[in-house]
Amino acid sequence: MNALAYKAAGKNKSVWAEGYVATPLDFAEQPEDSLSMRFGTSIDDNLDFYIEQLSNEGTWDIPWSWGQYENEFQVASNHWKGILTVKRYKILDSFGRLDVKYMR
Repeated sequence: MNALAYKAAGKNKSVWAEGYVATPLDFAEQPEDSLSMRFGTSIDDNLDFYIEQLSNEGTWDIPWSWGQYENEFQVASNHWKGILTVKRYKILDSFGRLDVKYMR
């Protein structure tokens, strides 16, 4: 399973914002996860990417769209935005990259 996850993860930072692309942190959400060491510097690149993509509102936009059903997509995208934001804050915290003084 780890070999498939490693193969599936995009390790090139330049493609992570281009749509739905699995990243190393989709498979290694904590430093002690078995794939964290295997991904190596890709983990730090992914953490940096999350921080760089953080909006002024403290959330992340979803990088995909449906291309149809625009009204329904707006509702669904708000739900996904919340899910994505909570997940990424947990990941940043687990890797010691969440500076809570900026959260006030």
